[in-house]
Amino acid sequence: HGPVAGRVPRLGVLNAAYLEAQLRAYDDGTRPSGIMAQAVSLVPRDDFADLAGHFAGDAPEARRAVVDPALAAKGETLAHLGTREVPACAACHMRADLRKGPALAGQHSAYLEAQLRLWRDGTYGHDALMTAATRNLTDADIGALAAYFAGLQEGAAPETPVD
Repeated sequence: HGPVAGRVPRLGVLNAAYLEAQLRAYDDGTRPSGIMAQAVSLVPRDDFADLAGHFAGDAPEARRAVVDPALAAKGETLAHLGTREVPACAACHMRADLRKGPALAGQHSAYLEAQLRLWRDGTYGHDALMTAATRNLTDADIGALAAYFAGLQEGAAPETPVD
């Protein structure tokens, strides 16, 4: 069996605390997902931490997706500099000492694109910062950001922001 790809996240690139928080959000309905709400309803709440620990950080090997370099370069600029309307993604998703959101490096690009669209289109609304950050993203921006983060080596230290 190969790894699951596409719109399913790579759990091994995420940390246990983040995964546990997401299980609780699916359970209490603050993060909408019919599939995950059903799945977590089958797990005792006291087991969420153990389940998160089981899946977190267990990526079998670090890997880098093959992406379009020009598209990834556009994503890199947007991720590090943002725009007048879109804050820099790297501020919350790359620096481990300041990380407020999950690490995105090495995640499937199709998954990242789907998640960004859910935020932008208002399906997700449980985080005001993400709602605001994605509001003005175009489909081209989303594709570029997804390509950039998917192409990063998971667990790698972020590069110095572009000046």
